[in-house]
Amino acid sequence: MKILVTGARGWVGRSAIQVITEKYNEFEIVGTSRLTGTLEINIDYRIPLISNEEALNFCQSFDGVIHTSFPTQNYVEELGELVYRQQANEMNSWFSAFLSELKSGFVFVVSSGAVALMENQQTSGDVYAELKAQEEKIVMNESPERFAIGRLWAASGRFMRNYQIYALGQFIESGLLGRDIYINSPIETYRRYCDTEQFCEVGLQLAMDGFNSTFDSGGVKVSIQTLAELIASRYPRISVRHGSQGRKSRQPNDYFPTSDQFELLAKEMGLDLFSIDDQVDRTILAVKNVLKAKGGIFE
Repeated sequence: MKILVTGARGWVGRSAIQVITEKYNEFEIVGTSRLTGTLEINIDYRIPLISNEEALNFCQSFDGVIHTSFPTQNYVEELGELVYRQQANEMNSWFSAFLSELKSGFVFVVSSGAVALMENQQTSGDVYAELKAQEEKIVMNESPERFAIGRLWAASGRFMRNYQIYALGQFIESGLLGRDIYINSPIETYRRYCDTEQFCEVGLQLAMDGFNSTFDSGGVKVSIQTLAELIASRYPRISVRHGSQGRKSRQPNDYFPTSDQFELLAKEMGLDLFSIDDQVDRTILAVKNVLKAKGGIFE
């Protein structure tokens, strides 16, 4: 079976590839990336990376696709709304064309909890959520046979790159750099963290089974205060403080799915979800790798 993973160099795409190599080693993996060539998974295994155009030309050779490639929310501010819309629309147009040529197989798409917030009118004017909702409609209308759409809320994992979009990543970075952790939100603010590899494992299985609906990531519900204290306990002389130095979240105070759907699905699959301690340890590895690449040195 030949599987396409879009955004293979990104942290969710890389997480999906890890799941496939560990759980479905009979699958042949091809990835898409702006930087084509190969991606080293381990010392003995590399996967080919092709452009979106090449993937479209050969789409009928694939038995399934895991779609993780999409301009993330932080780029709305960085690029400006006009340019961001253009890039996101181009991605959605490409994916629509790809699905129209994919005659059979399964589709797993990584969406966002921001779409649920928009649907429930908890947020308004969110360009990212609007365009991710368009992506979801494309999947529902054009997927060939079987699909699953996973809405990722607060996430963790050992392959995270843009970790600063989550409080977990911000707090870990502060600890690694020897800085106090600042919280710029009410003490009783909650998140529900999910490891991206486990999220992808559930989504991939649902897609192959023909779930044909959306599901929300779940996991451990934890307050921002508890999360900060847990991370601070790993680093001597680090304190948790409240004040404007902390980055204010774009999301509502309680940013998590209210149902236990994900936990139930994982249980049905025999998957033991990582504890928040495990998720912190795995995400520390990711943040260390990013900081090392920027010239930091850590033991």
